[in-house]
Amino acid sequence: MYSTGAGCLTCQVRNKTCDRTRPVCKRCTQGGVQCEGYPQETWSLRHSHALSRAKSSSNSQVYPSTASHQAPFFDPSSHTLGQTSYPPVDPVPLASYLTPGGYTALPQDTSLFVSNPDPLSLGLSPASSSNTTYYSPQASNSPGQNLSPSEVTGYTSPQKPFSPELAGPAFFNPPSKSIPSQHWPTLDDDSEEDDPEEVKDALMSALPMAGNPESDSVIDCYAQWMIRFLFEPLRGIPTAKDIVIQGFARGGETLWRMMLLANVASQVLGSTPYDIDNPPYFATFYSHILERLATATSHFEPSREMDRCYALSAIEQTFELICLLCKVGTLGDIINVMQRAAPVFRRACLDSPEKLVNLPNLLTTIDISLQSYATHDIILSMLTHRPMFFRYDITYPPHLSESSFNTEDGPGLRWLYGVPDWLMVILARMNTLLEDYGGCVDAEVAKGLEEEIRSKRTIVAGSVDPSLSMGRIVVQESWRFAALIYLFMALCGADSKDARITRVHSKFMKLYTGVEARRLPDSFLVFPMLVLGLPASRTDDRTLIRTRMLDLMECSRPNILGNDVVRILDDIWARADERSRAGSEGSGGLGRAGSGGPEGSQSSGRSGSTGDGRGAGGAVVWSDLRLGCLRVAGM
Repeated sequence: MYSTGAGCLTCQVRNKTCDRTRPVCKRCTQGGVQCEGYPQETWSLRHSHALSRAKSSSNSQVYPSTASHQAPFFDPSSHTLGQTSYPPVDPVPLASYLTPGGYTALPQDTSLFVSNPDPLSLGLSPASSSNTTYYSPQASNSPGQNLSPSEVTGYTSPQKPFSPELAGPAFFNPPSKSIPSQHWPTLDDDSEEDDPEEVKDALMSALPMAGNPESDSVIDCYAQWMIRFLFEPLRGIPTAKDIVIQGFARGGETLWRMMLLANVASQVLGSTPYDIDNPPYFATFYSHILERLATATSHFEPSREMDRCYALSAIEQTFELICLLCKVGTLGDIINVMQRAAPVFRRACLDSPEKLVNLPNLLTTIDISLQSYATHDIILSMLTHRPMFFRYDITYPPHLSESSFNTEDGPGLRWLYGVPDWLMVILARMNTLLEDYGGCVDAEVAKGLEEEIRSKRTIVAGSVDPSLSMGRIVVQESWRFAALIYLFMALCGADSKDARITRVHSKFMKLYTGVEARRLPDSFLVFPMLVLGLPASRTDDRTLIRTRMLDLMECSRPNILGNDVVRILDDIWARADERSRAGSEGSGGLGRAGSGGPEGSQSSGRSGSTGDGRGAGGAVVWSDLRLGCLRVAGM
């Protein structure tokens, strides 16, 4: 039945007040927009008010009944979403998704996903060629060449168009056992079912719809994703709670996207090597979010406040997309999404268009998509030697203090990747200085930055497992070391043989080798390792870094970010060694082997000796990072 208080789908997407005239609303008709009809639900939207409060009763029913599982939320006569039209989908046989080995697949609406998507047509970066062989549970199947953002004008496969009709909330599939079993990296075997902080129970307790098999399957997927991929999963519970509650309460397109995310998580978290394109839940989610961004880029509301709200709605769930891409996409994919979201992000910010976005204010906003965009913008600029998409005002407003970013429950996204909240503001400043002055930053400015980075304390939540505490200390200290290497190499123009850099790198390697190889810390060192690995000149150090990284699922598979990081480091090291050899040969063999820079081998106690397999390699300069990213990721 219909919910009498629900507006039409078109007005919901456009953030307009619907007059609720049936079968099509007058507002859409008068505005010349096709009305998509009303959501078919078995529960009233009045429940959405109850979902915003804490769980008050164990019998709260906020989910549709099983009778409506296969009833689409869109009018079957229409295949459009808001102002964007989609051609009808080619049917996908249900039998192709039946799971052998004891699993029973739930009822499905195959219009939930793209059929046989083409990575190029989705704007996903194809595999980059490389002569190096990397361990992979399954072969890559992404041929082609990199496309620039201007060349990728469509996001759906021209051979297999799709229709993002909305499926019922019971559309959730258990992990398939049909994929041939292969060896999975060691680190993931040890921790897959481990939940020492009882994250799943905490998330279940926070949600009013828990206790029903349908909603529990979704909650379980979110909990397992948080356990494996969040630095501090307990601190991520409020965000996960909001996502799940909004999905069930708002229904329609929001629920559809949440179900896609749950299915992607199920694929990635499965005990067997996954195929992200079969079924293509991720490709469907990816293309849908980019369609929303493309539509919002060309549409403007009449007033600044209305336009800000419209942009805020359009950029919704780019947070989830970018986080997914960090695990299943390439570096180029992430930057591609960041570029497409940039104009929408700026319109969604509270700051006046004539001013810079105030970063401390932004990091304290309740909107996770805005926080996430700025965080990734700053981190990716540092790690790829690319300019940020935006410059930020880093002054603290009167109601905020610098100390508020150095607390256990700070306002930033430390809980996501382990980057200290206080460091985000410093990195934004360093990125701007690098854009303005290159490697010639004033010595006093550099000294002040160094003192500030060294003076901050490491934050570790109390009352947790000791091994988790140690892992979190290692990650945060590693980010501190990465910031110092960034300062010396990028802003001061030193090469990796500089004594300041080798001392920092030696401390990092001592920290790195002093902790057991586990998902925490190793999984959260993938990002900073792009900087931390630059000064590694000893063969033993390089081998250790590569081995531990390739033991991670997110690094061992080709065509994903972690594997890109390994390949970029290999490329940088190889070119540095080649320069060193060329320099030695050019000087008649009289040059110091492996010096590659003015500081030579005197700069580190870990230099080792030549001829024993641990000899020092060539010196790396900061511009090598930019070239490595271009050669490997095309970005």
